Amino acid sequence: MILTETCMHAAKCEKAKELVTGGIAPIDLVSEVNSYGLASIVLAKCLGCNQAFKFDTSPRLKSGNFDVNIRAVWGTLVTGNGLSHLNELLDVLDSPGLSRRSFLDIKLKINDWWNKYLQADLDRAIG
Repeated sequence: MILTETCMHAAKCEKAKELVTGGIAPIDLVSEVNSYGLASIVLAKCLGCNQAFKFDTSPRLKSGNFDVNIRAVWGTLVTGNGLSHLNELLDVLDSPGLSRRSFLDIKLKINDWWNKYLQADLDRAIG
């Protein structure tokens, strides 16, 4: 969505069009605003009019957690590992890790999802 939003802006912004005509890319990734485990919030800016665009590097789910963090915790748990192993792996990859609080929050949500799924499956089998 951010690509669509920034491209549409650059196509309509007169000052951005002038930059493109001069061979200059009109949109610049300015900075990482915040980091949440493997997900980040990034700020981009139009160099023509200075309009800012914030976007997440991973979708947020209904649970409020970033998809990439849930997948990282899930993958860690199903391989029989935990937070220390995940963060050690991420450190080797020069990537930010998850806090203990975030890891445990996501782990509890995954446990809850599995319990609900298994209970529904059991109810179908009995019924």
